[in-house]
Amino acid sequence: MHYDGRMVTPDRAKGWIRITRDPLQPGMVTFAFLDETKQNTIESLILFPDLAKFEKVKQSSDRVYLLEVQPEPRRLFFWMQDADKENDADRCKKCNNALNGIAEAPAAGAQANGTAAAQAAPPSR
Repeated sequence: MHYDGRMVTPDRAKGWIRITRDPLQPGMVTFAFLDETKQNTIESLILFPDLAKFEKVKQSSDRVYLLEVQPEPRRLFFWMQDADKENDADRCKKCNNALNGIAEAPAAGAQANGTAAAQAAPPSR
C-alpha cells in the first residue's frame, strides 16, 4: 500500500511477510516483504526489539495493517490477502511477537522445530 502522509491507497502486488532472527546479531530481527513467489525481496528492514509494532489500522473496516517503526516513525501499510479472515488477529499477534522477541507457547501436541522465523499470511503492501 502507498501512504502519502494523509491517505493510504492499495498496491495490488501480492506478497508475504517474513520475520527472521539473525544469530550473529542477537536481539535484532529482519522484517521482509517478499513478492508472491517468495523469490524477490521488495522491502527489508533490520529492527531492534521494542521499536516496532504491527497492528490493525483502527480507522479502516478493511484488512489493513500497519508496521510502525520508532523513533522515526516509519510507517508501512499492508493488506491481509489470505482468504481466511478469521485468523487475521492471530497473524497480527504472531508478527508483533516475532518483531519484539516475545516467545509463544507451542500449541498442545505441537513439537517445537527450533526455527527462528515467523511467517504471516500473504499481505500486500
